[in-house]
Amino acid sequence: MIDLHAISAMLNTNGNHVYRIAAYSDGKQEVCPVQEGNALCNIYSITKSFTAVAFAYLCQLGEADFSESVGHYLPEGISYPAYWNEVTVASLLSQNVGHSRGFLFSAERSSGSCPADFLSYALNEPQTGNRFCYSNATFYIASRLIERIYGDTLEVFWKKELFPRLGIRAYRTVPTPLGHTFGASDLYLDADGLLALGRLLLNEGETNAGERIFARGTFTACPRVVAPFDEAYGLSFWWKAKDAPYYYCSGAHGQLLIVMPNEKSLLAVQSKEAELSVSALYGLCRKQQA
Repeated sequence: MIDLHAISAMLNTNGNHVYRIAAYSDGKQEVCPVQEGNALCNIYSITKSFTAVAFAYLCQLGEADFSESVGHYLPEGISYPAYWNEVTVASLLSQNVGHSRGFLFSAERSSGSCPADFLSYALNEPQTGNRFCYSNATFYIASRLIERIYGDTLEVFWKKELFPRLGIRAYRTVPTPLGHTFGASDLYLDADGLLALGRLLLNEGETNAGERIFARGTFTACPRVVAPFDEAYGLSFWWKAKDAPYYYCSGAHGQLLIVMPNEKSLLAVQSKEAELSVSALYGLCRKQQA
């Protein structure tokens, strides 16, 4: 079993503001509150992984396809550059659409310097090549694709279709100025919610009730894009190396979920302004389970 108290001690020696640490191993789940904090925390960019899983579920249901173009699923009646008819949804969710900058991050949104119509703003960004560029705009577009396919917002899809199947009951979201689900950030969950996503990933898309949410290999065998710092990125998840024994999703201010398939284990951290070393945390978890 992962020793959460040892991990807590390691994190707190660095002066971090950690709210809670949670783990799943040996078929058991444990949550260790470290400091007082709201039960529901903004998971920031881990929201992107819930958006990617939502699209994967639509694929499993036969209503969508990662290999289809973004333009194929965009809402009717809007104008957009022709390159969106070439960019696939898989590339969109892997931050590989050819933009030269990332945008729609919290500072820009909170300052009011971007238009309320996030979709037109994101779609009309010029394409300057075929490269990795981390952005919130890509996953907001993905949220609107899901809305077009499903017929209601991504939040409603989470609430009615995905979260009940994962056992997630407590959550909240912050809508965009025009009432859509952002999809790139601003999903609030507790540590149990993060582990619920992790267990689905460990089970390669199968819920505890035996229902399939996405096909085996959807995330673990997806094409990955070379990203900065010798990492790779694919469908919202990060890999430290091509054959790394773990992968993870993370969010601003120290939100983290590490998936360890070989050990059938998970580690989740919710914090504020924490500096987390993913490789060090994985090393400690592996050592404890050796």
